[in-house]
Amino acid sequence: MIQIKSLAKSFRSTRVLQDVNLTIPDGESLVIIGRSGCGKSVLLKHIIGLLKPDAGEVVIDGVDIVPLNERQLAPVRQQFGMLFQGAALFDSMTVAENIAFALERLRLTPKEVARRVAESLEIVGLAGTQEKMPAELSGGMKKRVALARAVVGNPKVLLFDEPTTGLDPITADSINNLILDLCERFAVTSIAVTHDMVSAYKIADRIAMLHEGRIHATGTPEEIQAAADPVVDKFIHGRAEAKDDGH
Repeated sequence: MIQIKSLAKSFRSTRVLQDVNLTIPDGESLVIIGRSGCGKSVLLKHIIGLLKPDAGEVVIDGVDIVPLNERQLAPVRQQFGMLFQGAALFDSMTVAENIAFALERLRLTPKEVARRVAESLEIVGLAGTQEKMPAELSGGMKKRVALARAVVGNPKVLLFDEPTTGLDPITADSINNLILDLCERFAVTSIAVTHDMVSAYKIADRIAMLHEGRIHATGTPEEIQAAADPVVDKFIHGRAEAKDDGH
């Protein structure tokens, strides 16, 4: 279980998160929605310990990770796989090297690394692409390689930062289907942040809306679609008058 308690974060004079409270049970697929720049990715980076809050707790399986140093965080992070926005592949590395990077801490033999890389590429539908360079890949293929990297370490939790950004609708739908398949195959907890409501409705068990630095509303996709709350209604229907106060 992941529990976020009274989380707050500012960058200089800009308050991004304030009093965020959220509980994510094991096995749930949670999608966090909200306007661009509202702090969704910032929240995700707190969950994996890439950012430290100004206040609050991030409790993973009963342990608050906020006070932990980098060495103490290492075994916690091994439980996570993350798809970064834009895939975040290393341009100078082959596909295989990009995926193997996630296994560095495990001290596996080269043969075991190669086996795991090949297996993860097969899972995402890219078998045999180990020696390709990122520049040779389409946007959808890069996302698939990044997903292979996210799952290669057999994580308990998968994090997705804007998984369909920059993709055409057909490619985006294939990525959504792959996310659903991966979550079922690995029986993981998953947390995705997006402003793509088509994606949110498809992959979520539950949706949480981040607005003005706080969790404004939560519910199943059906409950969010039917919400009478004007802030939720304006956002999910793409109406420009929804206010965000610049956060």
